[in-house]
Amino acid sequence: MLLRSATVAADFAGQMVWAGAQAQMPDGRQVSGAVVDIDSIRAVEFPDFVTFFTDLESSIESLRQANKVKFFSCLTEAAIQEMGPQYE
Repeated sequence: MLLRSATVAADFAGQMVWAGAQAQMPDGRQVSGAVVDIDSIRAVEFPDFVTFFTDLESSIESLRQANKVKFFSCLTEAAIQEMGPQYE
């Protein structure tokens, strides 16, 4: 099993997993697996545009971090190894 179901306690994360995806690696090798689609919505209320603009960068980073947690919580160790990570 390469993927596992995961949930993140947040107001902005949902996921869909499709099995049966096929792709060609840069070396020409054909691989098959799953596609993980993580949609993110965050309900926010700002009193004015200046506050919205001022807080935008931190809000986007918070959303990005939640997506990262969601994605990596779906992967098993076998999935990570299948991707062939290279650490420098």
